[in-house]
Amino acid sequence: MGRRNIHPRHLAAAALLAAVLASCSPTGMAVGAGATAVKTAAQERSVEDAIDDNVIAAEINYLWASHDLALFRKLDTSVVEGKVVITGAVLYPQTRVEAIRLAWQADGVKQIVDEIQIEDRGDLIDQASAKFGESFVALLPSCRVWVNGEPAEQSETVESGDEIALLPPVSGGQIPVRES
Repeated sequence: MGRRNIHPRHLAAAALLAAVLASCSPTGMAVGAGATAVKTAAQERSVEDAIDDNVIAAEINYLWASHDLALFRKLDTSVVEGKVVITGAVLYPQTRVEAIRLAWQADGVKQIVDEIQIEDRGDLIDQASAKFGESFVALLPSCRVWVNGEPAEQSETVESGDEIALLPPVSGGQIPVRES
């Protein structure tokens, strides 16, 4: 592999990110360096090639974290000789496309193998209706749905950790219109 011109900001951010992930401890950094050396020896590659691959992975992680921290948390990369394998799961197909697009922006990427899965979480209201029954379903027309403190549609898909609120009329929900 030839030398690449890597933007200093990306390299600095990748180093900072690696330090944070290693808990900034000298032991954590030494373990990471030792793991890289063992992995390199097992794959019969030069240390320089392994470092190049680690820089590619760090730059991809930086690009993901800068764009959307969820990409960084939900996806993993493995890089060998510029071939990037991306694994993990995201909620939406467009998120998968964005992750791949960002990965191609990293210097030195020669090939990307997409093993990203799309999570099937279903519809929030359908799940709640099945769980809480007909009395819950009867209240829905008079309620407003909020997700993470923002108004949302009842059909909106949510992620793990999202805060969901159903607001009845007394709390700002809709007042049902009675037909005469």
